[in-house]
Amino acid sequence: MFYVGGELDLSSTAAFTEVIGEAVARGGLLTIDVSALRFIDGAGMRVIQQALDEMPSGCILVHGVSRTFERLAEIMGIRTAPRLHLQPCGEDPFPRGRLASSSADIAERFEGLRELHRSLTLQTRTTTARARSLVQGTRRTRSLLAERRAA
Repeated sequence: MFYVGGELDLSSTAAFTEVIGEAVARGGLLTIDVSALRFIDGAGMRVIQQALDEMPSGCILVHGVSRTFERLAEIMGIRTAPRLHLQPCGEDPFPRGRLASSSADIAERFEGLRELHRSLTLQTRTTTARARSLVQGTRRTRSLLAERRAA
């Protein structure tokens, strides 16, 4: 899981791309918490889009998206992209003006994210297994058709 706060713009995209690079190459479920993100521009959104395009499998869950984030994703045409899950969160990332939450708050939020992560991981595995099964069935069908044509 990656936490992004502050600004994700042209000046910070290279560092963010480097940080998530290994997870992107590995595939699977990539979770990015942006609840503390104050600003994102098109360059920041493109990093997420490129990560999604480069992942060999799996999906990206972006947690804590604001209405502005969702609107920018919609404008850029990736809001409804397959394998991209935008999850708003009504929680204030800075409760009572603090940057840090109590241990109980953090544990509770983390457990909720962990359950969501497990659910999406299971969905991804199920989808991947179904895709493999369809590919194998297609290969068998093609093989049978080739044999019939040859006969």
